[in-house]
Amino acid sequence: MNPIAKLVLALVAASAGGAVFAQSNGSADQERRERNREEAMTKHHLSDDGQTDSGAMRHDGMREKTHEAADATRDFSHRTADKTRSFTHRQAEKMRNFGARQDARYGQHTKSTAPAGEGHDAPK
Repeated sequence: MNPIAKLVLALVAASAGGAVFAQSNGSADQERRERNREEAMTKHHLSDDGQTDSGAMRHDGMREKTHEAADATRDFSHRTADKTRSFTHRQAEKMRNFGARQDARYGQHTKSTAPAGEGHDAPK
């Protein structure tokens, strides 16, 4: 027989033996894979069908937290706007009261205090 043919025949026989050996250890390998799969599913809280356990509960919890955050933000924004409106109103009232006191003290001031030729009373 040709040396190349003998080599090919030996390789085929060796690979067939390796395949038989791999199949005999396949059950142990399959058990190991199943065990690893179970551990991974437990770690990630998955059920056998691939769905998360209590996924709806986690979704509702997240929705609730989101709504709480939105409510807190909205409440803060409303309080800030109310404070700003209140401040602006108080300042406007102070200016009106100041103007009224000045008018009462010095009389109506209709002329411009700007030098001649400047301001609203300047000739055009």
